Amino acid sequence: MVKPKRKLKLQHKQQESIPESSKDATPDDLEENVPSLPSCSSQCSDTIKGPGEVISHYNQVLKTFKKVRTMSEAFHRHNVDRGTIAATAPIAELQIAAPKTYSTLVFNPAMETLFAFAKRCASSVNPEIKRSIEDLKARGHLLPILMKY
Repeated sequence: MVKPKRKLKLQHKQQESIPESSKDATPDDLEENVPSLPSCSSQCSDTIKGPGEVISHYNQVLKTFKKVRTMSEAFHRHNVDRGTIAATAPIAELQIAAPKTYSTLVFNPAMETLFAFAKRCASSVNPEIKRSIEDLKARGHLLPILMKY
């Protein structure tokens, strides 16, 4: 008994919000008057599918960070989560700090995820590369994300 009453109330509220001129319109006519929603590409962050895209997003956020001086604002402007950048940062950091070491690693999307590849990149960081990464972060050439290598 409770469910039919709720349906009646909802139908009653819907009828109140419909303008008089639209009550006699067909469903096709009503669909034409509905404003379109903005596309997801303008509001949602894109799915990152490969290491190249990770590096591209990292560099975009880094460039914005240099301008706005806060990581949270840079992440917000690019509509990307801090955790996403932090989880995949070893890929970009290794590529920037040690391109030769990075080139030896091969990403196979059929066999591993980007997160697993990022872990593999982090595990290939030796003390020399770690010092280089820390130096680049201190000079502002990398995002100041704390990583445990």
